[in-house]
Amino acid sequence: MKANAPYLSLPQIIAAIVVAMSFSTAAYGQAEVRVRDGSILFGEVKKLEFAKLTLDTDDFGLIDIDWDPVIYVKAPGPFTITLTNGRSLTGGIEVDSVNVTIIGVTSVTLPREEIGSFKDFDTGFWNRASAGVDIGANISRGNNRVTTVNMGANLGYASDVIEVSLKGTMLVNEQEGNSDTRRYTAGLSVDREMVGRFRLGVSANYERDDNQQLDYRTPLGIYAGFRAVSKQRTRLDLIAGGGPTLEKFTGEEGTLVREAKLGFAFIGRPNGDTNIDLSSFIYPEMFGADRIRIESDLIFRIKIISDLTFNFTTYYRFNNQPPVDVDKSDYGFTLGAGWSY
Repeated sequence: MKANAPYLSLPQIIAAIVVAMSFSTAAYGQAEVRVRDGSILFGEVKKLEFAKLTLDTDDFGLIDIDWDPVIYVKAPGPFTITLTNGRSLTGGIEVDSVNVTIIGVTSVTLPREEIGSFKDFDTGFWNRASAGVDIGANISRGNNRVTTVNMGANLGYASDVIEVSLKGTMLVNEQEGNSDTRRYTAGLSVDREMVGRFRLGVSANYERDDNQQLDYRTPLGIYAGFRAVSKQRTRLDLIAGGGPTLEKFTGEEGTLVREAKLGFAFIGRPNGDTNIDLSSFIYPEMFGADRIRIESDLIFRIKIISDLTFNFTTYYRFNNQPPVDVDKSDYGFTLGAGWSY
């Protein structure tokens, strides 16, 4: 006797389809994100950095979502997750308004505020790369009649443990009745995450400054960094190191100076539209010499639309023993616009 096939009601069929779709979505690495205003988004979570959640959606492509209004996230990952104490974990994530659960071989539940950042473990090259261009100008009329033009560019790449940064700037001062003065800078740094909050890196820089009669300065060095503050919106790195510096002033022979490097780098993102980058370093000459240099840089960006920003940049340089007859200090600032990727 042949058994009758089981009968499924319409509600049961709908429920089965919903369950099948949820398993299919999870299988393809899709995440569910719920926002306080009632929005529910689906896509592939790429990263959380500086309180911005990046989600790759089918309908809108890559979008950034402010982290504070997000009330729920479930994403299979795997992700590399960095806690505010510097510890790193790997796994999927499930986040609510209070806690975050990191799902791995064993699951760990922590307060939500202990999550500093996380990145997709399998993120491709272009999602780990960054780029930016800045251009600005200041015009002063009256007795001085000075025009200042500033241009800059930066490239970056960040893997799970290594960060690479390449930056360059050019500042041109044009004054009626006088020759133009120029200032160029370029810098390359590569640093690697070590144990806990410690990092180790190498750097190479170049600087030319006509106002200081500096033909070139090329510091090379190795440094160690300690991330003293690691929050979702702020980072503070304390840095110490040193190395040889080749430099030449106008009318002087080139010299080799051995300098130490002590200072800090601060990154602040007080809200989704404001970026603050501040760094300051002291370079005392080693082996009993009395020379000290100081370098400080501030970049303040406010988002206008999309990836376009309004920028305020300023720099300060000090050398207590310049070998030529120039001021010990040099400083400047520009206003302009920037684009970042």
